[in-house]
Amino acid sequence: MSKNTVQIPVAIQGTVKKINKVNGRTGEYAVLDLVRPYRKTDRIDVMDAACFSIWSTDLNAFSSYHVGKAVLAFGIWGSSSIKESHNKKADAPIKLFRNHELRLWLVTLSQLCAIKH
Repeated sequence: MSKNTVQIPVAIQGTVKKINKVNGRTGEYAVLDLVRPYRKTDRIDVMDAACFSIWSTDLNAFSSYHVGKAVLAFGIWGSSSIKESHNKKADAPIKLFRNHELRLWLVTLSQLCAIKH
């Protein structure tokens, strides 16, 4: 998505990992993070992670959601450069995580819905 020349809306299905409030430069935001899917790379000691977060200026936007709930989010996702972090467990086989961060700013609450199983 970071290489797109034209932004298109994308739907992403995931599971709520956590919901919190974040103090930003221009105020406080509600943030819903999804569970990160991981992918092996061509290097045995490197793992890619897709880091999806949904942001809102409405601090109560995610009040009806909870950890473990399956959701579907639709909209224009923004991406940033890949952030690399070293594994804190020195003896682990994975030494480096490459985090691909994607962020969705809600324009309307209807961009996010719970999935019933």
